[in-house]
Amino acid sequence: LDQPSRGIVLERLVIRDVGPTGNRDGIKLSGLEDFKVIGCVVERWGDAGSGIDMVGCRRGEISGCTFRHENDKGDNGVQAKGGSRDITVRDCRLEHAGQRAINIGGSTGLAFFRPRPEGFEARDVTVQNCTIIGSSAAIAFVGIDGAIARNNTIYRPARYAFRILQE
Repeated sequence: LDQPSRGIVLERLVIRDVGPTGNRDGIKLSGLEDFKVIGCVVERWGDAGSGIDMVGCRRGEISGCTFRHENDKGDNGVQAKGGSRDITVRDCRLEHAGQRAINIGGSTGLAFFRPRPEGFEARDVTVQNCTIIGSSAAIAFVGIDGAIARNNTIYRPARYAFRILQE
């Protein structure tokens, strides 16, 4: 837990039809630092998973990616939780990307925080210049300590443009 992987770049990947059902993520990142996910397309992940699920990730950037799923299937397009901090999601397109297109924070079990619980699910997360179409909620802020959502286009969310929760 105290020696994370660093310097990973995932670029121009196409990931489709991950798993039949359940918590199946397109891309799972745990305890990763100084990383980039650039220009990827993630479509149809599991009905209880995320396009990209980050747990305890630090200093990361997700840019120019596209996420496609269904409004009532899949938990999230992009999720940063479990002690994640200093994450930027920019210039992405999320089309019906699960119940919460972007979930900043979450409800992580204490044993899964990386490197250890610090009193927040996510800290200092920025979502900018993204287009979010559909989903039950475009952006959810859940147990966070500092986040910025700016210059995003949100079109026809099923229930909420934003949700601010303490789970």
